[in-house]
Amino acid sequence: MPFTADGSRPTGPAWYSTVKVAYAVELGAIVQPTEAWLRHEHGPYLDPWHKSLRQAYVDTMAALGVPLTLADRDPVAFLDAMAALKSTRDPAGLAVLTVIKQTAKGTIGKMRERPRGHGYKPGERWPALVFGGANGVLAQVV
Repeated sequence: MPFTADGSRPTGPAWYSTVKVAYAVELGAIVQPTEAWLRHEHGPYLDPWHKSLRQAYVDTMAALGVPLTLADRDPVAFLDAMAALKSTRDPAGLAVLTVIKQTAKGTIGKMRERPRGHGYKPGERWPALVFGGANGVLAQVV
């Protein structure tokens, strides 16, 4: 049951992300939407976020001594620079880098994630859908 964190059946209507509702329908759940909040625009609306996060990541890495083109120019220097990141004298820069990476992986990346791994079986809890997405549906699961 993808609607609750513990896998139990919901007891009444609640707001769910559109991807959760679509996934539940794929699994055979009967979903009866009673209200919805939808985007009417089309297109890659997360692109500005992606571009901002990417630029912040590139700038922060460069400030920490790992410029964007270093891996292409000198792979050994790139590996040395990456190894030196943990012992940097700039803990604030490392904290910023961690926040950027977690924002990208924990939010925008989760919206595109699909179940993976050979052990996944349809109907099992899908961790990427624990938190809501950009759209929402108020639905009763029957």
